Amino acid sequence: MEFWFFVVLSSLHLVIVMCYDSVHGERYIGPVVMVINLVGQKQCIQKCLERSSVCKGVNYSRQNLLCELVSATEKTELRQGYVRVELNQTDLTTGCLMCSSEEVCLTLSSKASHCLKDDTGPIDCTGIHKSHPGVVSGLYAVDLPVMGHVTVFCDMETDGGGWMVFQRRMDGSEDFERSWVDYKNGFGNLTSEFWLGNDNLHYLLSQGNYELRYDMADFENQTRYVKYSSFSVGNETSKYTVSVSGYSGDVPDCFTAITTKINNMKFSTKDQDNDRVAYNCATTFNSGWWHNDCHCSNPNGLYLAGADALVGQKQCIQKCLERPSVYKGVNYSRQNLLCELVTATEMTEQRSGYVRVGLSQTDLTEPGCTTCSSQEVCVTLSSKASHCLKDDKGPIDCTGIHKSHPGVVSGLYTVELPVMGHVTVFCDMETDGGGWTIVFQRRMDGSEDFVRTWLDYKNGFGNLTSEFWLGNDNLHYLLSQGNYELRYDMADFENQTRYVKYSSFSVGDEASKYTASISGYTGDVGTKFTLNNMKFSTKDQDNDKSSLHCALTFTSGWWHNGCHCTNPNGLYLAGPNDAYAQSITYREWHENYYSLKSTILMIRRIL
Repeated sequence: MEFWFFVVLSSLHLVIVMCYDSVHGERYIGPVVMVINLVGQKQCIQKCLERSSVCKGVNYSRQNLLCELVSATEKTELRQGYVRVELNQTDLTTGCLMCSSEEVCLTLSSKASHCLKDDTGPIDCTGIHKSHPGVVSGLYAVDLPVMGHVTVFCDMETDGGGWMVFQRRMDGSEDFERSWVDYKNGFGNLTSEFWLGNDNLHYLLSQGNYELRYDMADFENQTRYVKYSSFSVGNETSKYTVSVSGYSGDVPDCFTAITTKINNMKFSTKDQDNDRVAYNCATTFNSGWWHNDCHCSNPNGLYLAGADALVGQKQCIQKCLERPSVYKGVNYSRQNLLCELVTATEMTEQRSGYVRVGLSQTDLTEPGCTTCSSQEVCVTLSSKASHCLKDDKGPIDCTGIHKSHPGVVSGLYTVELPVMGHVTVFCDMETDGGGWTIVFQRRMDGSEDFVRTWLDYKNGFGNLTSEFWLGNDNLHYLLSQGNYELRYDMADFENQTRYVKYSSFSVGDEASKYTASISGYTGDVGTKFTLNNMKFSTKDQDNDKSSLHCALTFTSGWWHNGCHCTNPNGLYLAGPNDAYAQSITYREWHENYYSLKSTILMIRRIL
């Protein structure tokens, strides 16, 4: 049985190689078509290249990090502190000649060019579908207000395509009887069963007018759907109050037309009762939902098999089958949905409401599973080889993945964090023995803006395959699981490298302002982490020990002290610059007028 909820890019890589002339101490008189503050010279030039129809050159002030895009380069003037750069864009494709100053030019490998609105990324699947007709259903990254980059599943086929799925049920693999925090943050696997998260849903729907579609299938493979032309969800302060209207479909309206409608209802979970009855609907009916009195549809309820509850029983049997060396049968109560695994089946008793199932497991698996303990499951691969794997919710960090699966390569993995649930992270499986979880910061090309708010640093931002900050909440809950070490790798524009390492690293929760604790230095460059016992600061939260607002002055969220001796989240500039301590600096190595080329901050659990 399946449920799908929808609300209505493939990656493009653009590389422009171009020679250009720069003259120091001069600037173009104009006309100036756009002014951009707090940006590096390389980024300033890129902004011009993206606007080939209107920009012919740039004026750049390193002292003020000021970028001026100009539409004519014939007239110049002397101006100390500026550099002017003329860009010959006549060899760019003609498809970009119509781009406005608010659009960027993207040239594909086929040499076809397209004008795209210059924003931080697609805001939903509708935009991806419109700008890239023909893309298939799958995982895409969208850019949401406050939340930043969020990975979502887009349905590009159903009812014209462009739908973003925020809930799916299909096989009972995920537990939906969850807490308020779980439903707030989201849980599950985007390729199977999941809830996207109420915060994500709220900020997504705040971007425009959205419609809702609910697709259902039963165990006889019949399908039904309902659709609503208007759908919105409030913020957490409103308890995610829902507004829905404009019904159509091939099954009667359950969301707006009856007494148990969800319209104008607050969200309820087993630990937050916001419904309109004396008892807790979410607890009684095993689901987080916009319960009223209580519901006429329960998409997040228990996954059972039609009228006979056979899937509850089937899951019970599966648990037994996964442990062939320990369990020989099951007792199952349909009334209580209770599963008992037993090690012997010789003796029985009469018990109303129960069914007993004896399982012959001698022919199920290869001998490799006969040694599985009660805390392990037997997994048989397509090659018929069998393995005992620990039965937990999932790996808690990259250290665990590296230990249990030697030889895996660096890349994206899913870990299970306290409170936060499933989180996708980048694991480095090669550096210094591997198992580093999680790369929680990376700078490499200046593609991401790190002059961000408290909420941005709290939730995380960027792209896990390029530049990003994992998020202070994720970092706190990750580090709460054990003893962790920290490693900081750096490279300069001469391709020299340095590193520092600390044997102990932890970060407090948001109430503590993410206070850092760090000790045990080793490395090949002097220690310059003055962040021990410091609170985190951002441009909108000043928690440092200086009379300056360090995060604002030095353009970075960080554990500023007074202010810093390293600034990994500073502006991405190209080596030597005039921006004192505002770029990606490590003072013990390159002083404060040199921006590093790349940085990686990562942590590893000490086993």
